[in-house]
Amino acid sequence: MQRLSSRRSSVAAVVLRPLLALIALLWFNGCRTFHDSQQQLHSLYDTGRPHAALKLIDDLRSERRAEHHILAVDQAVLKLMVGQTEDVVRELETLKRDLDYVSQQDASEQILAGLKDDTAITWSGRTFERRMVDNLQLLSGIILNDSDTFALATRSMAEIHREQRQGEDRTPVTPIEDVVEENFSGSEGSIGTTPSVNRFTAYLAAAVHSERMQDSDLTDRLIQQAGYPSTQAGSNTSDIQQLGTRTSKGSGTLQVITFSGRVTSWEPEKVMPTSAALLIADRVLSAVGDHTLPATVSAVRIARPIQPHADSLLRTQVIAGPSNEAKSQVLVDVNANAWESYKADRDEQIARAVVRRVLKKGAVYTLKNSMNVEKESGTDFLLNLAGGLWESFEKADLRHCELLPAAIELAQLELPAGDHQITLQVVPCNGTQEAFGREQLQVPITIEDGRNTFIVCFRPREKLVGIQNN
Repeated sequence: MQRLSSRRSSVAAVVLRPLLALIALLWFNGCRTFHDSQQQLHSLYDTGRPHAALKLIDDLRSERRAEHHILAVDQAVLKLMVGQTEDVVRELETLKRDLDYVSQQDASEQILAGLKDDTAITWSGRTFERRMVDNLQLLSGIILNDSDTFALATRSMAEIHREQRQGEDRTPVTPIEDVVEENFSGSEGSIGTTPSVNRFTAYLAAAVHSERMQDSDLTDRLIQQAGYPSTQAGSNTSDIQQLGTRTSKGSGTLQVITFSGRVTSWEPEKVMPTSAALLIADRVLSAVGDHTLPATVSAVRIARPIQPHADSLLRTQVIAGPSNEAKSQVLVDVNANAWESYKADRDEQIARAVVRRVLKKGAVYTLKNSMNVEKESGTDFLLNLAGGLWESFEKADLRHCELLPAAIELAQLELPAGDHQITLQVVPCNGTQEAFGREQLQVPITIEDGRNTFIVCFRPREKLVGIQNN
């Protein structure tokens, strides 16, 4: 009997060594988190050093293939910041094809995710992040005066249309007129009723079509969907009226878009009720089954965005003379989109985590059964310990695009055609006109009759640190 027990112990040791080695490998690999490697990048972006940040991203993309697609989005933001819009349009087109490909389920990745956690699955972006990729490409095309912007606007709105039709993933691309008429007619529940990156898509599409007189009706519907808040109390109409040919004869419009702040980070959330249920279940099965199960010591974890603040305290003010000025208003709350994405995906995250725990416990149980391990023996204890460690190394999938803005703001001015000197400054949102920190930036622009002129500002913190215009 002692010889048999000794033989079982030696077999257990042979089995446990590679298992523990695998667990250690997964653990140390997971410790090199994307968040840690991005700290320097955040600092460079926040302080307005985009060229240094681009150099750092090049190094990170060569070293960290697992975050290649995330870094590509962050790189696009920085390239927009320094005016490399042609690169943004081209590279994001490639990125979108890659994301479409990796979003398809891969059997080997699903198996690895069962052994590890969701971080084993190639990042393909949450819905709002992928919409922002579309928006960055479309905005860059507008600044570049790219002839493909009409096609990009059509495709982006058609993609929103497909997303709203659940279960019809292979719906053919619908013409933009049909998309707006059938699905974006301003009814309750449309993209204009919630803080959504889809508003930015609708606004950019409206800007594109507003420069063609024959697209007047389509522009009206897209403006309605952008859902920009009206400054008139009790008004149900949108304030995005100053676009392209909708202005007075001999005038054009200045569109000042501000990328405000940096999107909220994600943190692990412990799902305690689920963890408690698993603990009770494994104790019951251990008591009545032939073998014990590893105790549920580590709580089930899922990813959750850090609760975003309600609003920024600062706005970008645009001054074009003694009587022409405007203050930006929030068009899109990207932080709110992150939170809505979490709420929509929370149950699915929990379900995946529970299935993963069950599979791991089942793997340990099967191993014990194949080895004829006796209850409460030394081998039983070691296998339970290894199983518990295996479960404790799971991590929530906190990967996200960290250089996206927390909010997108918009200010509009109708100006006579010709050359102008625009003053940009940061002011508190409480209505005072005094410049925040008394810093003012002068930007020369040219307004064309019936056309939109864009200025894109970046305000990660209190100051404007990047300005681009067409």
